[in-house]
Amino acid sequence: MIEKHMIDLGKRLTSRDQLLIYFSGHCQMDEKGNTFWIPANGDASQKNGFNHSYLINTLIKRNLNDIRHIVIISEGYFSKHLFQEQNMPPLISKSLYKQWLNKKSYLKSREIFTLNDRFWGQNTKTNGLGLFAYYLTEALKNIDKRRISLSDALLNSDLIHGPIGAITGINVAYGRLKNTLDQGGQFVLEKAKVLPKVTISHCQTNPQIGYVGDPFVISCHTSDAAARVSIKMDGRFYDMTGINNVWKYHTHVNNPDKTYFYVRPYNKEKVKGPEYKGFVETVSHTPAICNLVSSRVSPTKGRLGKIFHFYAKSDIPTNHVDLYINGQKHAMKGTGTNWSFSKKIEAIGKSYFTMVTSNTSGAIGQMQQGFLETLVPPVNVTKSKVKPEYGYIGDTFVFTCVTDRSAKEVFIEINGETYAMKGFSRDWIFKIQLDQPGLVEYEMVALNEMKEKGDRQSGNFSISRKPLSIPDVVDISILPQTIYKGESFLIKAETSASSRMVYIDINNQKDIFKGNETQWFYKTRIHKPQNVSFRVLAKNHRGMQGLAKDRMVRINEIPFNTIKIIHSEVTPKKCDVGSDVFFHVLTDKPAKKVHLVLNNDQLPMNGQDQEWQLTQNIDLMGTLYFAIIPINSHNVKGISYVDHIEITPGNPKVDWIRITPEKPSQNEPVTVHARTDKPAQRMILYMDNISYPMNSANRDFYFKHTFVSPGIYHFILKPYNLKNDPGTSKKGSIKVFEPDSPVPQIVSVNIKPMETGFFLHEKLLFSAITDVPAKKTQLILNDTTIEMNGVKKCLASCSFEHQNRSEYLYYHCF
Repeated sequence: MIEKHMIDLGKRLTSRDQLLIYFSGHCQMDEKGNTFWIPANGDASQKNGFNHSYLINTLIKRNLNDIRHIVIISEGYFSKHLFQEQNMPPLISKSLYKQWLNKKSYLKSREIFTLNDRFWGQNTKTNGLGLFAYYLTEALKNIDKRRISLSDALLNSDLIHGPIGAITGINVAYGRLKNTLDQGGQFVLEKAKVLPKVTISHCQTNPQIGYVGDPFVISCHTSDAAARVSIKMDGRFYDMTGINNVWKYHTHVNNPDKTYFYVRPYNKEKVKGPEYKGFVETVSHTPAICNLVSSRVSPTKGRLGKIFHFYAKSDIPTNHVDLYINGQKHAMKGTGTNWSFSKKIEAIGKSYFTMVTSNTSGAIGQMQQGFLETLVPPVNVTKSKVKPEYGYIGDTFVFTCVTDRSAKEVFIEINGETYAMKGFSRDWIFKIQLDQPGLVEYEMVALNEMKEKGDRQSGNFSISRKPLSIPDVVDISILPQTIYKGESFLIKAETSASSRMVYIDINNQKDIFKGNETQWFYKTRIHKPQNVSFRVLAKNHRGMQGLAKDRMVRINEIPFNTIKIIHSEVTPKKCDVGSDVFFHVLTDKPAKKVHLVLNNDQLPMNGQDQEWQLTQNIDLMGTLYFAIIPINSHNVKGISYVDHIEITPGNPKVDWIRITPEKPSQNEPVTVHARTDKPAQRMILYMDNISYPMNSANRDFYFKHTFVSPGIYHFILKPYNLKNDPGTSKKGSIKVFEPDSPVPQIVSVNIKPMETGFFLHEKLLFSAITDVPAKKTQLILNDTTIEMNGVKKCLASCSFEHQNRSEYLYYHCF
């Protein structure tokens, strides 16, 4: 039966298979020395035995030859006749084991394990198995590796050598079968099923919350039996004690608050499961609350900028006391119960202060509050000066003054009109042009931070009419630079002083320039090509003549095919400064480009061929001469058109007024923006009978001011044109508001020693922080209102001894 079954296996198994033959029972040897296995249903006769020689030389060598690995485990007498005994396989290092096993698994192997020709029967301690079979199964149960050679699993197991050797006095024998095709391979065992990972089902700490230094027990339950459970606390790993599903760890925690731990279970294959995160919560023993019992400031009233001294005393020693002056925090100096602080006070009027301290848990005790008052001395003008002391009509006069201390504002009154001076701290300045002759009286007064006036400084100076200067001709320019015969050209003369008349002597004829003051123009034409010399001279209103200036101009022939301007249009010819003027010309032939020369600026006109135009904003005043010059395709100048426009200063008016911010608060800088419809020389803001010169940039003006009191402030804006004549005024008003006090909101709440639970009769500390400064904060607990201690946005707290469960708990802040 055994033989038939083996022959059948030889037919079905291939080179990819392994075969394990296990025999446990009786053996016999005949008179010729042949050995046999005796089956369980056989007798001791040879015909019922299974010949060892036939097993090796016939069945294994021929019928089972294709099978890659064959191993025989024989537990009976005469087993050593089956093989040639060998030493135990060498130990392979862990890093090379996988590579070694893969190599050996491809080589044929014919191995045998026996109990050294002995047999030990079964008993109740071996679960009905033979001694070798029992410890063999125990060794296979305790294999840690997923894939291992059978020889390594058995021969390197303490369950095989230790117990068997102690009981029998012999060891397991190992070898290779005789006369087979063994290549030194290894029979490989591979686990068919991997043990599942063990997880932590739940953990608990006892106590759940405790004091610093108390003992804690961390108990964990696993989903399946664990071989080992480790715990990590404070960066260090420890082994928990336990077995199967229940594991514990005993520890002490020396830090307050939450201490996190991480638990990791391992199954019997030493595969780690997912990590579990938990924490142990501890609280410090509540320290005593420290109260401030007295405070004072010296002096209670003093001059602005004086050093004030603050003193505080507590009922028990504390390690800090904080002083809040107008909301600004300062750390007081001291030790134990006595604390002090000194500071120069720069705030005006009353300054409120609060002194506060807290214990190590943050509990704020009784605070101390008070106020001090600073007195602002008047600011006096100590020096004043005007330059020049003797001036002329139209001159700019510069007034300067120095105050004895920093001033908020300084005003100057000139001939009954008050102006705001510009400056900072002690140095102030004001500039103005005056156009009335005679004695001018002025007075300067400074204001302190409380808007109180100090001692005044007054003076006077004289303004006279300017003596007539003798005008010299200082510059002559010609437009255009290249002049053809018969072409109009312009001679521009500039004098050193205001002139009544300017003459030109040209071609033995005298003629008169047009213009005024120092700018004069003369337009003419000469019909013959030649070099023309001329002289220009000027006289003042008394007929006194200054230095003349000679020049020469070249009159050229008209080149062939020169472009001429046959039509010109300038609209308007007379307008206010800041207006747009339209220039339009037609040429007799197509031009490459056309230039407008205006006030020494060469401007390209728009167009093509014979029609060209340009719209230009004019921001200059007076008689403005211009020339329109065509250029042909060879860049040769054509015959230009010369003319002039009259620009008047006009009557500027305020287009719009803008106040920023729209709703200013007291002590907040306010800017008044204004824009005029045309260029203005200056703009004055009149408010409370005071003149404030505005800063300017062409048509845009602005003025900055800070209002110390809420209310409505009316003002008038008056622009002045380029001749300093007043334009059209515009009224406005500024409404200054009291600063809004935002509604404070609770942004965070903390309850110590814990938020999740606490001990009966334990004293608790409630702390709250607001998003903006709060006047007071209340804790409402079980319909009981408790005033919390605190300063502005800082920690507001209260504490009490808790006896019952709190059902209602919320905060109010104002």
